[in-house]
Amino acid sequence: MREFLLVFAVIAVLLGLTAIKYRRQLMAMVGFARLLKEAGSASGDLRRKTATASEPNKLVDCDACGVWIPESKVIRKHRRNFCSEACTKA
Repeated sequence: MREFLLVFAVIAVLLGLTAIKYRRQLMAMVGFARLLKEAGSASGDLRRKTATASEPNKLVDCDACGVWIPESKVIRKHRRNFCSEACTKA
């Protein structure tokens, strides 16, 4: 039993000295692991946001000139769709 404790103590001292000598490299590896973990969680958040995003804006054609524009920018007059004030006058 005494030999086991002596071997364990020597191994612990050697590991401690190795950790002190290579602490910069060990800290860099820990930092890199954290960076990978954060990147993975950020991409998961992005996937969830993309999956739950609202339906993309539909396109509507202008009744005067035929240009396709997003539905949010349509000018509606007399149940017709226009892309600009110039098209409403035409």
